[in-house]
Amino acid sequence: MLNGPDNQVLLQLVFADHEVTHWSAQVMAGTLGVEVADVYVRRPGDGVFYEYADRAQFLAERDPDEETFWGLPLAGRDGDGYDSGECRGLCRSAKSALIEFDEGKTLSPPIGNVPPRADHHDLHGYPRGAPHGKCQKSHFLHAQGQLLDTWVGREVRAPADCPPLPAP
Repeated sequence: MLNGPDNQVLLQLVFADHEVTHWSAQVMAGTLGVEVADVYVRRPGDGVFYEYADRAQFLAERDPDEETFWGLPLAGRDGDGYDSGECRGLCRSAKSALIEFDEGKTLSPPIGNVPPRADHHDLHGYPRGAPHGKCQKSHFLHAQGQLLDTWVGREVRAPADCPPLPAP
């Protein structure tokens, strides 16, 4: 038995990753019992190959899964999910989450034990480098960490769009 408080986990993954399949992260999230799952898709006008008006369109047209996120609770469908970001005082999030990013530049992943399609675009580091991914991590890992929606409800496209971290 571990001594100490329970910990929360933020899993940020990329759809159709060429190095680590997004399905393995979804299975891990289910094993961990995450309370929130979501996908951040590229929108019309973003200038990439695969753009979608919303999550529902992405899931219907691009994601090959029959059961979305292996039955994980989706933000907005199975409850609000995200924290408000209005934290003052001791209010660390009690939620763990899986957030899947779609950069919109690669084909959907193949089904089966085969390598990714040869589109020559490995997007493994996309969540780490995207402004909305960095902003979400900064808020989650802060001492008063909150799980923020940084793409749909609060669009963070540049570092300046990220809300300030709460004062200690």
